[in-house]
Amino acid sequence: MRHRDHEALARVKGIHKGQRCFLIGTGPSLNRIDRKLIMELAHEHTFGVNYLVSLDWWPFMPTYIAAAELDHLERIQHHVEAAESRFRLTASLWFSNHYCPTEFPRWNWLYRDHWARMQDGAFNGFGEELDWVAEGECSTFDCALPLACWMGFNQVYLVGCDNTRTGYAYDLTAPRADRPDSVIRAALVARAKMEEQFVLLGDCCREGSLPLPKHPLKELLVGRK
Repeated sequence: MRHRDHEALARVKGIHKGQRCFLIGTGPSLNRIDRKLIMELAHEHTFGVNYLVSLDWWPFMPTYIAAAELDHLERIQHHVEAAESRFRLTASLWFSNHYCPTEFPRWNWLYRDHWARMQDGAFNGFGEELDWVAEGECSTFDCALPLACWMGFNQVYLVGCDNTRTGYAYDLTAPRADRPDSVIRAALVARAKMEEQFVLLGDCCREGSLPLPKHPLKELLVGRK
């Protein structure tokens, strides 16, 4: 890893200890969430995954943006910059891959061993060394989720992470690159690892296929008040 990436990781180690966050994917269920609840998320610590801010109705800039697909990074950055201009607020950008995106200097890079694959149940969010490996094939499980653990959150909730075979909030018919069965195995490993560290991993998508405890989003956000 580059020296600047080590420094970026060192700065955020444990900065949210004991707090909660929401990892927001782009599954079709995102379109069915009450927009008032979406607005409530603006008051939380949030990770926007991949193309979240490309949604023309999305109302706020997430605290962090997480991505993992190098071929998509230029387009994702374009949407991020447009959203930052619209909201007049910048986000912290994090990218996980075995290639370093040197042509995208704003992104903090997390090295991912390209031999480690999510279908093997790989997950690593608790290493003490700054060259820890975020493993997987899905931006939620190989970037946002390990990073949330590294930052010290003790409650992590997934929103819009349906794990469907097709469809995104921005394109209901598009095929998905990640395999639902491999994502399920990664979720099981992540849950076990996180529970060992007394970190809760919950799913706010009622119709989602991830084998995680379900937590209605409305109850979580109303309870905050």
